[in-house]
Amino acid sequence: MGRIEFLLQPTGLIVVALLFLAAVLAFVKRRHLRNGASGDLLGPDGDEASGDRAGAGLPTVHPDFRSVLDKVILPRHRQHPDWERLDGAYDIRGRTIATFMRGGTAYALNGESRFDALMAVNEWMTDHPGQDPFVVPGGKGPAGRLVARPEVGIADPRALRIETD
Repeated sequence: MGRIEFLLQPTGLIVVALLFLAAVLAFVKRRHLRNGASGDLLGPDGDEASGDRAGAGLPTVHPDFRSVLDKVILPRHRQHPDWERLDGAYDIRGRTIATFMRGGTAYALNGESRFDALMAVNEWMTDHPGQDPFVVPGGKGPAGRLVARPEVGIADPRALRIETD
């Protein structure tokens, strides 16, 4: 019996159907992780996830990074203390978690940002009130990517993903 003949028999059709179902489930899981990463569809206050969308689907732009810390990052860290990344995912591309203003430019905080780096920024901001914990790397102009000041003490500069929105 050839391969094609086997596939056309009832047993072969069941095998093909199972393989197709497995492929569809893998696609759905991958898409869910890419769009929602953790399954955490509600934020810590029962609002829509992560503070980056509100009510009618319009983005919430926080007035500054301190507001993002207080309303998004710290509650999420208390809710999920075992997460390494802000979105709780592993090995997938992150999405924007929150947007904030800095010097007239909107910046987006990516879910790939690590909690340890964000907590270091929070601690530095608490110890140095009124000072900006971020700088724009040279060559980027007034916008681009933000990095933490060296004084903040973040060992891995890739631990923070903050870019213009």
